[in-house]
Amino acid sequence: MHQGWSEYGLDISFIEGQALRDLSGTDAYKTATVVKSGGCIQPLSYSRELARVATEQGADIYSCSPAISVTPDNRQWQVTTPAGKVTSDWVLFCTNGYTDDTLKGLKQTIVPLISVQAVTRPLSDAEYNAILPEGHTLSDTRRVIYYCRKDNHNRLLFGSLGMSEQCNAADRKRLHKAIHHVFPQFSAADLDVYWGGRLAFTPEVLPHLHEPAPGILAGLGYNGRGWQWVPSWAGFWPNGYRKSP
Repeated sequence: MHQGWSEYGLDISFIEGQALRDLSGTDAYKTATVVKSGGCIQPLSYSRELARVATEQGADIYSCSPAISVTPDNRQWQVTTPAGKVTSDWVLFCTNGYTDDTLKGLKQTIVPLISVQAVTRPLSDAEYNAILPEGHTLSDTRRVIYYCRKDNHNRLLFGSLGMSEQCNAADRKRLHKAIHHVFPQFSAADLDVYWGGRLAFTPEVLPHLHEPAPGILAGLGYNGRGWQWVPSWAGFWPNGYRKSP
């Protein structure tokens, strides 16, 4: 992976041994790659800021208003909801792991998976500074990955894949085992809040952009990474879907 991405011009470096332990705060891994262009966001804060900027620019935002159908209306599109209808030149499907059958065939282009996470109690400064001391995020390459980051309230967020958006007992048990494996100083008693949500994976682990008809775009399949730079769009396009030029 390191060599392949480097050939595409990504600023990625190989790290191991004491340098890796110093950067991660764990002995669980022997080798790693560091991607300097990577980062993380607090998704709820990001969504709220997008909403604030959009409303300042004149956008109307309606929550709890699912699209039931999208049908042609002359050269526009009519979106029907339980409370009314909206006509527009463009319709964007940004549904990712929550994609349904509103746009026929779109659901079949991704595999929905459950991400479960937990956050620790507020840590002491010594505990907090010993983990990812330079503010990196961490995710590994196991088939059912572990990933973590720190927040700005002295807490560690730790996640993996699970079975329930409610983070059921089996999911919690997995998180307890996982965090103790990576950071053995923590146990189940140190985890404070649990939650889960859906991700959308694609067969080639690259995001998809579909344009099934003029005026309709669907972007989804971020594989648990949010948006990331990739060298080109991938080529899995069943049910008549095609890449946008």
